[in-house]
Amino acid sequence: MGAVLGFFSRIAISSAVITALLIPAAAQQNSKATLDTSEALFAIMAAANNCGYNDEVSSSAPVRAKIRGEVDSALANNPKAAQAEKEVCAFYRDHQQSDAPRTISSYLSLGILASDPPKFLTKVPESDLPPDAAYALGILSPLGRMYEEAGLHQVWLKHKPEYDALIQRYHQPMHDMIDTTDRYLRIQVSGYVGRSYMIYLEPLIGPSLANSRNYGNEYYFVVSPSGANLKMHEIRHTYLHFILDPMAFKRGSDMRRIMPLLASVQNSPLSDAYKQDPTLLTTESLIRAIEARTLPFEKGNDKREDAVLEAESEGLVLTQYFYDRLAEFEKGDTGLEAAYGEWLHFLDLDHEKKRASKITFSQHAAPEVMQASILHKETLLTMGEQALIKGDLDAAEQSANKVLEGKDEDAAKAYFLLARIYTMRGEMESAKSYFYLAIDRGTDARTRAWSHIYLGRIFDLQEKRDEALKQYNAALAENDTKPDTNAAAQRGMKAPYTKPVKQSQAQ
Repeated sequence: MGAVLGFFSRIAISSAVITALLIPAAAQQNSKATLDTSEALFAIMAAANNCGYNDEVSSSAPVRAKIRGEVDSALANNPKAAQAEKEVCAFYRDHQQSDAPRTISSYLSLGILASDPPKFLTKVPESDLPPDAAYALGILSPLGRMYEEAGLHQVWLKHKPEYDALIQRYHQPMHDMIDTTDRYLRIQVSGYVGRSYMIYLEPLIGPSLANSRNYGNEYYFVVSPSGANLKMHEIRHTYLHFILDPMAFKRGSDMRRIMPLLASVQNSPLSDAYKQDPTLLTTESLIRAIEARTLPFEKGNDKREDAVLEAESEGLVLTQYFYDRLAEFEKGDTGLEAAYGEWLHFLDLDHEKKRASKITFSQHAAPEVMQASILHKETLLTMGEQALIKGDLDAAEQSANKVLEGKDEDAAKAYFLLARIYTMRGEMESAKSYFYLAIDRGTDARTRAWSHIYLGRIFDLQEKRDEALKQYNAALAENDTKPDTNAAAQRGMKAPYTKPVKQSQAQ
């Protein structure tokens, strides 16, 4: 944000302050990616290992072999556990796909969207699960019985310190990657409430397998760390999607102007999604350009240009354009948010179409790092959140009101969406009313906690510190497990929320 930010009053608030109010403090000052572990993923992958998933056991972290042995021991001589295991493994065998990585990918997708055992509830309605997760859904019921009967929670607790040690080991490399990327792109704020990037460490999968996914505003990466191998290139690729996707979503008119370029890539090896959506093609081209520009330069052997040629041969025909813009960008001090808008605005479509027509496409594209897993149906709440990202407040409000008219989606999240819409409009009393409704109707800890945090920030800006402290305390009491929630509430407890300081470059 380059504008000088105005002072909030009960009557009006500047648009810049409103925007800042919608950004969690943790995202403003801390890393935007979180390393974590998941008992649900552990449980599902422990079952897969028990049922015959043996890929790369010898090259996995030692904890994998330990857990496999202890799960076998826990199941031995326990008739009820053995019966549940039989059902689990029957399902696993019946749902094996063409190769082990494809099979395991379905279970990782399911594990990301499952709550902790033994209930194994799904975080979204079953009808909204992505196809691969839905394919594996039937394993959860017998797995819950197997997990309880065999006492596998105790195996998890025993090895949790080893999982936590992996987080500590890879925390600094992850921090350094985020910091280096943000410095190169001059990004200070790239996250906001409702968006998250979680990297799950799960040593029960083979080290060569990594799974990157995007479910709406949530980004995930599941990886098995082994030695120095954390697949940092792939993790960074997903992080670039995390920070760049919203920038593209905000520029619908620019993307519509680029639409004719899609005709140039119809014979490329890109997947159909990239041939139909200019946003995907543009964002992936920019990411590959960033990756090329940040490769080490070797005199007489410029791998950067080779990387650009490879990307374009796969159909990412704007890679060279963005590569050239980045070379200029590196010499200035403008932030990417401002530069990106200019790049799209001044893109010469006819020139790029002509240049794309001269590219000889390869037969095969590199495997896609990011799997943009689309839910079975685009929900009204998803549409509303996307409209809010784009700044289309009327469309966002329309989606939220439709949720409240029906019974199929979460009313509390609709109220939460409406509260942020009215905050953006500067109608703060209405916003507060909707935040209170989200708290009153909500069962989701994160929605309730962030409603309290927003209320605390509003009260701080209204110089009602006692009321603000009550809200920050209430947010902590919700016990949301996401680190950004706790950090934002703790920061509010320590000092009043104030208007943001003017940034040194446009964001």
